[in-house]
Amino acid sequence: MIDKMNTGIQSALKNPSVLVALGIAFLLIVMGTGLLGLSLSVIILFLLFIFVIPTLLYHALKKIADPVPLWLPLLLVILVVGIFSSGLAGGQGLVENIIIPFSLIFLLSTLAVIGPYPLFEKKIGAKNPWQVFTLMSFVGVALFFFSTMGERLEGQPSPPLFSTFPLSGWIFDGLANILHLQDAVYAFDSHVYSILWACAFYLEVFFITFLYYAVLGWVSSANTGAGKE
Repeated sequence: MIDKMNTGIQSALKNPSVLVALGIAFLLIVMGTGLLGLSLSVIILFLLFIFVIPTLLYHALKKIADPVPLWLPLLLVILVVGIFSSGLAGGQGLVENIIIPFSLIFLLSTLAVIGPYPLFEKKIGAKNPWQVFTLMSFVGVALFFFSTMGERLEGQPSPPLFSTFPLSGWIFDGLANILHLQDAVYAFDSHVYSILWACAFYLEVFFITFLYYAVLGWVSSANTGAGKE
């Protein structure tokens, strides 16, 4: 009975039809919250960073080092956060105001999805990483959309990161408290807050993805062990 349940869970988690169904459900949620009032370019980026780019980027990293070491995606994370905090992600035009900032945030999510995968790749045993990446890419992008919902009054301080990212935000909130940097970090339109927000977002997706891969690897290993018996 347990073996059948494990097999069912494993099949469901790797089944592209299930992932697409979850994607449609998420889109309905997005429509219900009015987020599809965003431009067509954002929707296109949304689809690319869920269905296409994670797998392509992972295969590109495997060309550099196979298996992909944990530090390799992390180097790209540092680069992305650096660009994000450089001021390029802002302006009046379509590219500066929409394409660049959304691409950078979605890329952070993609790198968080890719990061822990090599640790569990053999245990999961997926024939194509797309089967595994798609669901977590949905989660990462969904987290971004929901973390930016709500309005903040002009001139008001930024909220604690823990209120948006419960798994990782407390780390940066704690550092701000220990170093007595609350005024600099949480000030309205704080440059430091933007950097810490990006780091907390990456870690939040990374932690969620790590737990998902661990469960999926355990289910796959249990199913393989039962098959041998």
